Amino acid sequence: MAADRTLVTAASKHTAPYMIGENFAFMSHAHHLAKWIVTGRLGEVRFVEAHQLTWIDAANPYFQTTWRQAPAHNGGFVADGGVHMANLLRRCMGDPVVVKSVTAQFNTLLPPVDTALAVMQSESGALGTWTSCFTARGEAPMLLVYGSKANAEWHWNHAEMTTPSGITTRAEAKEHALPTQFCHFADVVVKNLPLAMTPDEALGDLVLIDRILRGR
Repeated sequence: MAADRTLVTAASKHTAPYMIGENFAFMSHAHHLAKWIVTGRLGEVRFVEAHQLTWIDAANPYFQTTWRQAPAHNGGFVADGGVHMANLLRRCMGDPVVVKSVTAQFNTLLPPVDTALAVMQSESGALGTWTSCFTARGEAPMLLVYGSKANAEWHWNHAEMTTPSGITTRAEAKEHALPTQFCHFADVVVKNLPLAMTPDEALGDLVLIDRILRGR
């Protein structure tokens, strides 16, 4: 964390743009979910469930990278994949003021942990749960948001909002996140546009993951 804060501090002292590319932050249906919340279409957010279930073994291409096999960063795959989900969760319920968690390592090839479970509470009073496991398979929505007026689901390729009367609004993922990130950064450099994802926001996502890993 100290090295990450140093990078953010250094970036703030220079005029050259510095952006951390987090995939979910640039997905169009993630923006739709955030808009539903900001505009009040879900009402007051009461409860958020985050699910990140992925089976990682030697056959998975992501396993093959050296820095993932012997991570120097805290959290291994839980941190590597988790920062993207953390960005989405924070956009739904803000920064938790309370985090309680437990972690485990079921696969010795995925150090230092491959699983994390957490409960949290935001300043608004909204509650949340976090389930992150890279040694399990699951098909649940990656994020569930329960509001006083409607509920929402966020999947890899779409988001849905459903009212108590059963009316569903669906938002599809329109483009891949990686080209979107690069195109946006090019516009920031060439057209002097503001960053859609600031270093401080990325640090906030990492701080949440660090809190989940530390259990506080």
